[in-house]
Amino acid sequence: MDFKKVYLDQHYPRISPRVFYRDIFPQGQLQAEGESGNLKYNAIAVELFPDEPSKRNKRHTIKDDLNMLEELLTKESFIIIAPISCVGKDRSAKNARFMASLWYELAEPFFTRIR
Repeated sequence: MDFKKVYLDQHYPRISPRVFYRDIFPQGQLQAEGESGNLKYNAIAVELFPDEPSKRNKRHTIKDDLNMLEELLTKESFIIIAPISCVGKDRSAKNARFMASLWYELAEPFFTRIR
């Protein structure tokens, strides 16, 4: 029996990435494609390449339509999207606006300990 799958299926309904991130970044909160200077913020995704140390991390801007999510989901690399909206393209503390949520991923060691 896959305890983790059973537990998660019983307690947390599955939702699409688009629904998940729309909850974090409500419609109209992020800057629309082609907009600038309107005091709306962006979500930032970072693509990491741990198996290719010579390759630099790549930053992606997620706009209000969330269309970048579909592109990111097709990639084989490791991608992080913080639940923080930022002004511009820099993920610095001075550019951060809102921290929309905080969540934890329950990884395999957690389930191994509670069996």
